[in-house]
Amino acid sequence: MATSSRTHECAQCGKVYGRKYALTVHMRNHTGERPYQCALCDKAFTVKGSLVKHTLTHTGERPYQCNLCDRQFTEKGRLNEHVRIHTGDRPYKCALCDYRSCRLSNLEEHKLSHSDEKPFQCAQCHRAYKSNQALKKHMGIHKKVVLRCAACDREFSSQRRLRRHELKRHVVSVKSTHRAQITGHLCDLCHKTFSRESRLHIHRRKHSGEKPHKCVVCARGFRRMRQMKNHLLRAHC
Repeated sequence: MATSSRTHECAQCGKVYGRKYALTVHMRNHTGERPYQCALCDKAFTVKGSLVKHTLTHTGERPYQCNLCDRQFTEKGRLNEHVRIHTGDRPYKCALCDYRSCRLSNLEEHKLSHSDEKPFQCAQCHRAYKSNQALKKHMGIHKKVVLRCAACDREFSSQRRLRRHELKRHVVSVKSTHRAQITGHLCDLCHKTFSRESRLHIHRRKHSGEKPHKCVVCARGFRRMRQMKNHLLRAHC
């Protein structure tokens, strides 16, 4: 629906865009359409630029390097956001509270916490979410037959995800040797099994207290690299 000769409004959430193409791309958030498919994996994207950036994750190319540490990035924008962790710059401020962030996307998602707005709606079941990321996660349920975990009734869209969940979340008794024989990666302290040796190695840090991944700003330690990265974004960004 066009509000004037120069603006185009989304009929579902009311967002307004200056170009019709921008509205077309935005509508894919509501419909779930991902016309740009990666030739190397099953991921798909709403715009070609996102596909090009994603392809770098397969090639391993990271052309943008931080001059304050050894971190490298596939996008210049990501590098600029990362540098703010070192400088402490948080240019994006919420108008309703004291929240500040080094990333505009973090601020946009935060703003939704002040309202009941859920602009991202599933085209198949009409369930609504506050973020596009939450909608994407939900859409996986519609892609394949829903599989339910027998231990906790959690649902999954593929056998692989269900299997990974079972191995990661549910403790198996030492007497349950069948799964241990399949995976071969059993924790000798709590008897939890893992599909990969690397996962078992990380798990053992819970018992040993080892936290090898240190924050470059405050030196806080973490068991996983992902935990440290999330800490950087939340505490120092």
